[in-house]
Amino acid sequence: MNHLATIAIDFKMKIQDIGEKKLKMQIWDTAGQERFNTLTKSFFKSANGIIVVYSTTDLRSFEQVKKWMNFINENAPN
Repeated sequence: MNHLATIAIDFKMKIQDIGEKKLKMQIWDTAGQERFNTLTKSFFKSANGIIVVYSTTDLRSFEQVKKWMNFINENAPN
């Protein structure tokens, strides 16, 4: 599978039929870059769900999960 690295912020929208309802998902990827923390905080405030992704081949990526979980707990609604 080929993919491009996220350089800034990437955004995708997906609409999925679930039974008789449509689920509209907006997926924002900031690539964990600190310079986007202000934007990320605003995304968290209106999020219905947050997915934290890390690389299984990069220990530093995994070590950042705790930082992101703290950031989520501080900025996202319950």
